[in-house]
Amino acid sequence: MLAGHPFAGKSMLVSGLLRALETGRSFLGRTTKAASALLVTEEDQASLRERAGRFGLFGIRSEYLDRSLSVGHNWSALIAGATERALAKQHRLLVIDTFPGLAGLGDEQENDAGAITSRLRPLQVAAGAGLAVLFLHHMNNANQPRGSKAFRGVVDTSIRFLRRPKSRSFRLETETRSTTSLSRSLRAELIQASEGWFYRALEGAGSTEAPARSTDEMLWQALLKAGRRGITYAELARIEGLSLDIAKRRLPSWNGRRVGRDGTGKKTDPYRWYARATS
Repeated sequence: MLAGHPFAGKSMLVSGLLRALETGRSFLGRTTKAASALLVTEEDQASLRERAGRFGLFGIRSEYLDRSLSVGHNWSALIAGATERALAKQHRLLVIDTFPGLAGLGDEQENDAGAITSRLRPLQVAAGAGLAVLFLHHMNNANQPRGSKAFRGVVDTSIRFLRRPKSRSFRLETETRSTTSLSRSLRAELIQASEGWFYRALEGAGSTEAPARSTDEMLWQALLKAGRRGITYAELARIEGLSLDIAKRRLPSWNGRRVGRDGTGKKTDPYRWYARATS
């Protein structure tokens, strides 16, 4: 379960996840396996297409059932049909956006344990059939998932999406019954670049992976890996754990000694930095 306030960015975060799954790239510092998903959503095609353009989701294997195919349908039949389609298309993930809206939960029912348990049952069936299931939910004014006591008895992992208004950075707070090592708290940010939007974990963001290397070390390794072709600021921004702000200060100070620079710095001809050791 991914819970957050309305318009906080939950659906946007799912788009970033789908992009990462398409190629099996890491997502917010966590490794993934190449896979596809079926997204069942309340949103209309226009909203989905706009976000697909931002994250480069056109032509990927994942599919969606938009508002015209999801809203107003019998909940159990909707999830049964989605499960059947996901399995037939060999998708690995079923995403429900949002659970209250599609399941027909009224405000008074979101704190009704019986109503929530019955609505979760079709999702449990989907999980039992071999699908990973992610559903999006709402939070209350105390920043807790609505009906949280009922969810704790069923949901394996609960993630709270916490973001200040107008901020691109956010925090994910995780509670899980899994024995795998998941970070309890992860800070990340949305990067809006000219070549597409993407997410990255922030340095020192609570990862349970091996200790993070310093920005200087990560920056130097990125330069060496890029070779004489060099690397742009936009490409550096995609490296998990690397502080772009520090990179923008460090590279000009290294220029002429450790690194060289090509390009004019314009949008059509960005700076490309390279390590002189590879020239």
